[in-house]
Amino acid sequence: MAAQNKEDLPTQETVTVFTPEEIEKFKTEAFSKFGNGEPKYQQPAAYILMLNTGLRTGNCWACSTANINLEDKYLEV
Repeated sequence: MAAQNKEDLPTQETVTVFTPEEIEKFKTEAFSKFGNGEPKYQQPAAYILMLNTGLRTGNCWACSTANINLEDKYLEV
């Protein structure tokens, strides 16, 4: 079926891949501000982290500075 492009996968088993343009729109919206200069979202960097790493919300919120190694450039979950 997959070879004929007729594979019918359940929604929970499919993966959505964003285009570079969609990622840029997401980043722009995440860091956007209201007319008075106030940010629209409280934790835009967390949203970008989840977008780039695939972290789930709970794993992202559980991270602390102890989980981040800037020298070796990795995040321990």
